[in-house]
Amino acid sequence: MTLGFDNQIRFELSTDPGVEWVIKLDRWETSVYPCFQSDLSGPKLKHNLLLNYEIDEFKKMAENIWEVFDSSVYIINTFEESLMEWIINTQPIVRNVYMLGGVITSFEMLNRIFTSVEVTQYFHLNAIARVKKTKFMEPIPYRAITIDNSYWFSLPSILNGSNSIIRLHDSTLTPTDINTILREWQMGTKLRNLEYLEIWTSTRLDRERSAREMYKDLNNLTDGDESDGRPRTVIVFSLLSKRAKSIAKQIHWDLLDIRLKWSCYNQIRLKIPSDPKREWIIEHHKRKEASEYPYVESKKYSGYSYHYLFFHKNQNAVEELEQIFETIWEVFRSPICDFPVVEKSVINWLIEFQPTIRCAWICDNVLTASETLESIFKSLKVTQYFRLKTVEADIQTKITEPIPYRSISIGSSYLVTLPAILNGNNSIILLDGSELTPMDINTILKEWQKGTKLRNLEFLEIKSSALQEGFDGCVREISKDLNLTESDENDGRPRKVKIHDEWEYWLPNVNISYNLVRSDGMIGSIFPTYRLHEDGRITDIRFNLQNISTRKPRKHQLLTEVKAEEESKTKNGFPLLNLPRVVLLECIENLEVLEIVQLSLLSKRAKSAAKLNRWDLMGIQLILKADHRIYLKIPSYPMGLWNIEYRTKKTSECPYKMLYAEAFHYFYSIEELKQMIEHLYEVFRSPTCDFRIVEQSMVEWLIKFQPTIRYIRFLDGVITSFETLNRICESLKGTEYFYLGSVRTYEKTEVTEPIPYRAIAIDNSYWLTLPAILNGTNSIILLDGSELTPKDINTILKEWQMGCKLRNLEYLEIKSSKLQDLQSYTNEVLKDLNVTTVVGNDGRAMTIKVTDDFIHRLPQVQIVHNLIRNDGMIGSIFPSKRKNELLFNFQVWRRET
Repeated sequence: MTLGFDNQIRFELSTDPGVEWVIKLDRWETSVYPCFQSDLSGPKLKHNLLLNYEIDEFKKMAENIWEVFDSSVYIINTFEESLMEWIINTQPIVRNVYMLGGVITSFEMLNRIFTSVEVTQYFHLNAIARVKKTKFMEPIPYRAITIDNSYWFSLPSILNGSNSIIRLHDSTLTPTDINTILREWQMGTKLRNLEYLEIWTSTRLDRERSAREMYKDLNNLTDGDESDGRPRTVIVFSLLSKRAKSIAKQIHWDLLDIRLKWSCYNQIRLKIPSDPKREWIIEHHKRKEASEYPYVESKKYSGYSYHYLFFHKNQNAVEELEQIFETIWEVFRSPICDFPVVEKSVINWLIEFQPTIRCAWICDNVLTASETLESIFKSLKVTQYFRLKTVEADIQTKITEPIPYRSISIGSSYLVTLPAILNGNNSIILLDGSELTPMDINTILKEWQKGTKLRNLEFLEIKSSALQEGFDGCVREISKDLNLTESDENDGRPRKVKIHDEWEYWLPNVNISYNLVRSDGMIGSIFPTYRLHEDGRITDIRFNLQNISTRKPRKHQLLTEVKAEEESKTKNGFPLLNLPRVVLLECIENLEVLEIVQLSLLSKRAKSAAKLNRWDLMGIQLILKADHRIYLKIPSYPMGLWNIEYRTKKTSECPYKMLYAEAFHYFYSIEELKQMIEHLYEVFRSPTCDFRIVEQSMVEWLIKFQPTIRYIRFLDGVITSFETLNRICESLKGTEYFYLGSVRTYEKTEVTEPIPYRAIAIDNSYWLTLPAILNGTNSIILLDGSELTPKDINTILKEWQMGCKLRNLEYLEIKSSKLQDLQSYTNEVLKDLNVTTVVGNDGRAMTIKVTDDFIHRLPQVQIVHNLIRNDGMIGSIFPSKRKNELLFNFQVWRRET
């Protein structure tokens, strides 16, 4: 089991190394804890349990796991000093300990760890806080140690210890001290267990003089050569000379299995498939002085080993990487398998050095000329996957010739024309930012169905934000003159597509797709989708064509077909409503929520029968969302959600279709949406708890239908006048939360009357004035785009402290884009106020509960100004600045006795 500095507890079974369980303390703004999720990455399966962030919960969970599984901690990454006291008291024997910088603040604490915690294998200490006592004289009683910023670690600590491995960074040991270490080791009285010593130090002496002092008066000191038998890194060794390279080539690794990768961060990565938990990384960076390179470093994390070789990053870093590539290729006799091109100059080198490669990526803006792109297509053979990200805007030459690779992904795909697709042999085509029209896509489908072109096509995806006809118009154009059949999500087609050996692309979840059948039995599944902006606008349309072989119908499909055939033979179904009332009631009690909805829509008599359901006893909530969906939720079952979605296309299965926990009702106007809400209210006897108003026409209907509502949200542009806003405030009672997006009006009216809701959140709130706040009874106020001045906020604070106004206030947040520095803003806000300044958190909560599902996390600040009211309430003030935005926070709380 591993306790991580990233607030995680990790554990795995030695008998099943491919599965890992992770318990993580999360900081998301949600009250739905605990929650579970699982991730599959390559051969590694990870199960996650997410808990709310509390350090005490972290400790309790670890103790619980020890007790339940009878398993001790394997690795500890300590990120708080309090954790060490807890470890000392609960489990003083640990295999590996890693301590982050600043955790240790005194030598007394360090001594307590050394005397109380037994580390059996490895101890790593980052920088400790600067202390008055500059040297530590006692040995560290652990086998292997690494000390960063080890200025305080003295010569006696080394000589009197029994360590096997010692690695010191930023040491102040002198060449004379190192000479003493060597002589004591040679004498044999000390350092008997030493296997390896590494000291990084800074000195003003030149290299030769330092060496003379280190080797002074040492007996039997001989020169060694590269064949003296000691272990060393193969790559570093091979770079020494031509002779060294020849020797390195004789080393018998799994030569054919070594794989090279060059990431976009100037790295070379080597991996052996037979040992997936080990990886070698060659990287250029500037973390140290140039004279300290090259150097090696190893890290182990969650059972994975990473071995680094660092070179100094300079203006010739790319050229050096090319040379290292060539050396590795020659030594290990293994070609490059993946190659992201980060500079244009690398392209010609790659074409000359290795013109055939498995996967190639061209990173953003590397290509500046269309001639370069043509040269790549002609000279570079990519066997599996080719990815071209964005190109320079100057490139306008269209690609009319096919791209000669199996799988292609094009970011700037406005360059790709219809002939380039039709005349190609690609299997996978992913186009982003395409300018292909719906008519072009229609042509692609017709040519595919004819069977003369696109014979190898397996998957085609086209993303475009430039389609002008809207989603429905696009679908009509795409499907024009095609014999399409509708299919649901369970028709047996695969849910993922293999792009290359290590990447399987998961397809979007859709409930309905359209099938096109070719004469050879191949099926092309078409499923257009779109992405909505918050204001309801369509921002991106995605077209997908998946080519799959003929599928045999599954058993339940055959049963459905037989059932449909039998029903077609008779017009009389089973007379359910003629059953005795007791039997009918029992049947209804066993129906799911959406099955009751389906029954209630059949007829008035069926509706009367459906109303016999008892779901209202558990309190069904109706939630209306902006994307024409109605959600039904039961508080006693928070993970369950029933969804009624409105679609824009009617089929023979209209008006209703059941699919798992979703139902699709085909949508013609906003009036049908209102009718469905009224219908559900009558059937389940439950009011709507959460309304998201998407059209102004819904306001009057809502006032008449249900004037009291728990949560109400008006999206951007729904409200077009302040008269409508006044009408809402006078007629609608929001018991919990009121959200208002931007008011779409050219009026410059200022609202002086309070908004009569407990919690309010207002975007673009330039129109909300000081009297509207002072005279209100709101508990939570969130204002974005406010024009309240620092003087106005100062008045709010004074009125709150006097106690005659804002008695219910719990939290006030005001965001303003006024150009003013933070210090002068704070001075004006606090003018003539008797505040006390507090550093850090003095007991106030770090979250505000806006609604049951909306927990607002407060910003982390170092300095807080407290204002005390006569009744003992504390008002904490903490302004801050984010880019060009000033943020004022005021939190009201009471100190617990």
